[in-house]
Amino acid sequence: MLGIFGTVLPSFLLNTAISRIGPQATSSTASFGPVITIVLAVLVLGEAFTWIHAMGTALVLLGSWLFARLESQNRRKPT
Repeated sequence: MLGIFGTVLPSFLLNTAISRIGPQATSSTASFGPVITIVLAVLVLGEAFTWIHAMGTALVLLGSWLFARLESQNRRKPT
């Protein structure tokens, strides 16, 4: 079961997402996976939220913001 839910299903969902919304949008939304994992670990498992989690979350959010900013700048440039 772990192999199916941990490997096969995510691979299938990733390929489906790429076919539906494209690779750029898929990669930007996929970067939130670790943040969601942290939130679920804290809420469901009662794990401690440490400064390392905060730093990782901040880096993911910063990277997503930079990616979105660069994408919008590239769209505005005339070709």
